[in-house]
Amino acid sequence: MYTPPPPPQDEPTLPQQPRIRPIWLIGGTAALVILGVCALISVAAAALLIWFSSSISSSSNIPPTRVVVAQNPTQVLTAVAPTPLPPINTALPFVTVPSFVTAPPFVTATPALSLSAAPDQAVRSYFQLVSQKRYDLTWPLLTNAFKQKFNCCAPNYDYLGYITWWNSVNHVDFGTVSTISQDANRAIVYAELYYVMNTGARSGVDSNPYFELLYDSFSATWQLNDKRAAP
Repeated sequence: MYTPPPPPQDEPTLPQQPRIRPIWLIGGTAALVILGVCALISVAAAALLIWFSSSISSSSNIPPTRVVVAQNPTQVLTAVAPTPLPPINTALPFVTVPSFVTAPPFVTATPALSLSAAPDQAVRSYFQLVSQKRYDLTWPLLTNAFKQKFNCCAPNYDYLGYITWWNSVNHVDFGTVSTISQDANRAIVYAELYYVMNTGARSGVDSNPYFELLYDSFSATWQLNDKRAAP
């Protein structure tokens, strides 16, 4: 009689040992996670900084607004303040003076003081001023009688002829100048005058060396009233 062999018995199973992961693998994974979190934080912070900077720039370019209250208290209008105008340049423009414009001659005499000092000094001062072409000062020092005789005629007299003559004279040289007689209102002065013309020619002594002067109390000056050959 056949007897089957007994079934094979299972081999005893050895207990499984737990798997141990390398330390470097765990540390690397943690480092990657930390780096990823830091990168996200950095990107978010940069984006926030850019947005904040752009907001500040845009707000600084917007002009301030002012609130205008209408007649209706419930209605409020907002208006943009006008852009301020650029400052006005108040500096004067540079002006070029033409070369033919000449400055008036420099005056060293003070006629109001010197002419009131003495009659002979008044005559010297008068001819010094005409030599400097100060006709605005010398013309009033002539009485109407003098103008009528030498710059005819009234009422306007010949002021143009007066300045035309003196413009042909370069200057006046003096010889003897002295007071012959004088009282409170009238004086006689003897003056030797030589006229040096613009051409360089020099005249002989003036043939009418005696000057009659009248004292003008209003201007406190001696005025030329006549010019003649004898006192």
